[in-house]
Amino acid sequence: MNFPAIAIMAVLASAPAFAQGEIHTPQEAVMLNSANPQRGYQDLMVHTIVVDPGSQAGLEFLGVRLRAEDADGSWIEREIPAARAVAESVELAGMASAGLGVFLDAQLLDRTGLAGLAGHELVLADSASLRPGEGLMMTRIHMSMNFEPVRLVIDASFRDRMSVIHTARRTLPVRGYRSGVRYTAPLQGDWLMTSLPSLSSHHRFNPSTEFALDFFRPGADGRGRLRDGDPYDASNFLGYGEPVRAAAPGTVVRVIADVVQDRFAMSQQPGESEEEAGRRIQRYNMEHYVQDLERGSAGNLVVIRHESEAGPEFSAYGHLAAGSVQVAIGEHVRRGQVIATVGDTGDSDAVHLHFQINRSADVFFSESLPVEIDDIQPAMPGVDPGRFVRMGTSPGQ
Repeated sequence: MNFPAIAIMAVLASAPAFAQGEIHTPQEAVMLNSANPQRGYQDLMVHTIVVDPGSQAGLEFLGVRLRAEDADGSWIEREIPAARAVAESVELAGMASAGLGVFLDAQLLDRTGLAGLAGHELVLADSASLRPGEGLMMTRIHMSMNFEPVRLVIDASFRDRMSVIHTARRTLPVRGYRSGVRYTAPLQGDWLMTSLPSLSSHHRFNPSTEFALDFFRPGADGRGRLRDGDPYDASNFLGYGEPVRAAAPGTVVRVIADVVQDRFAMSQQPGESEEEAGRRIQRYNMEHYVQDLERGSAGNLVVIRHESEAGPEFSAYGHLAAGSVQVAIGEHVRRGQVIATVGDTGDSDAVHLHFQINRSADVFFSESLPVEIDDIQPAMPGVDPGRFVRMGTSPGQ
């Protein structure tokens, strides 16, 4: 018998909670992002929800409802149907069986994968009918609101063999974040700062990079030109070799310094369409991710630990130029000290600096943190930060 989603959620709202079915999230709290402070809008990303039947046999997963609430009674809801959870779980299981399980683990922020998150052995199911040891995984759930929520209530609904609806609930606090560390710019001069925490940022959908920033050196004409000359030579890109500086004083805890980029492999080749080049480069990157996620993704990397009264934070600087790293693990660095130069190593088809703050030194498997850089000013007053665009040209002209 099939139940309409609205009827299921209506029953869910009034049904008593049973200890049948479990909800797991890597996040202990949800990070609130000020999406548009001038207009009072906030948003948040629930990166991963995993549901499993626990020890109960014969449960059918029906869906998840998320409800963001403020202290005064305002709320907004989002529903995830079972069909989406099944489709996403099948895709993720397929990636894992193809040797790309590291991406699933990174989404869980746990190098031991689903078992580490759930506390028991768990595999992804291929249907909504769950047996003990099978679960379903949902990722990248975005919610936007014009109030400031204080909690997120996650309800998962299950139906047993007697067609009785059961619920599992997990409530997470929703918090803004303000760092106890003062950060200054890791670069000097005019740069194009992109990947600000919005839905257009590719970083936003990954829990370890949610608030990461990318810095490109634009052309002096302000039109977004990134290089002059042969794309196979990284030194033709604007910004290549520019000094990268420690954004705060601290101790170096992680260094990768031996990656050399294959620019030919990362560039569109003669006779190749953009689509063909994109597919080939994606395959190339995937192969390197499987071999070593850190080197394949960030290339040459420096991670620095910074102390504060609220606890340590870790700044990471990626895609550094081959042979440019000037610091070693255990070394104390000063604010503004040159640690390397801007490059193109790792998953980078254009020269730029990747910069992010995390809760731990394992920056690929720890929560991303928002960062405020106190000496950055808009290069063009009155223009929204983060992107140059070309205006006034119709497609095909």
